Amino acid sequence: MPKDATTPFDPAAYIRTDEEAALYFDDALQSGDPSVIAAALGTIVRARGASEVAKASEVSRSAIYNRLLEGGGEA
Repeated sequence: MPKDATTPFDPAAYIRTDEEAALYFDDALQSGDPSVIAAALGTIVRARGASEVAKASEVSRSAIYNRLLEGGGEA
């Protein structure tokens, strides 16, 4: 019997508004797990775009990319 083809789930594709991002991040915070919180931040950055987040936060795009999207070390 052939296996069904599946595609990876990407929560960033479903975060379209600030409210959705806030709810997603709130769930991560409630977990209390730093790795879950960091992953949620990375997902939100991917959903918004690193350049947009950098402009809004006054942090360089490369710093955001290195810390959140590549799983960089602690700040």
